[in-house]
Amino acid sequence: MAFLTRDRVKKTRDTYEIALRQFFQFCRENGVDPLEAKRMHIELFARQLELTGRGVATIAGKLNALSSFYKYAAIDEVIGHNPMIHVARPRVPRVSTTLGLSRPELADLIRAIEGRPSRDQAVVLLLGYNGLRNS
Repeated sequence: MAFLTRDRVKKTRDTYEIALRQFFQFCRENGVDPLEAKRMHIELFARQLELTGRGVATIAGKLNALSSFYKYAAIDEVIGHNPMIHVARPRVPRVSTTLGLSRPELADLIRAIEGRPSRDQAVVLLLGYNGLRNS
């Protein structure tokens, strides 16, 4: 819990908590104490995620959460060695492969901005109708 509460961004805390719960469940199912996990256990967890259809970015995110957790545990001397040091992580493309919103998603967004200032509506409509991104 100390590891999870140290991050100020709630979304990050929630994402890390999900990743840790999934890894701890994997460890329970395989008779491994998470604090005694080895590189091979983490890589097997990543392969299991692949086999269940998780995307590259999802797997990389979960491994990043585990990396932060084990780094924290090593710094606080809860574990003697960080098992994440040589774990091969999937490469995530820097350019998004998402083309944009679907028609129903854009329609939902347009309904959601009704009643907002006209400047906000104009920006959303411009972005949505032209397939632009806010980045």
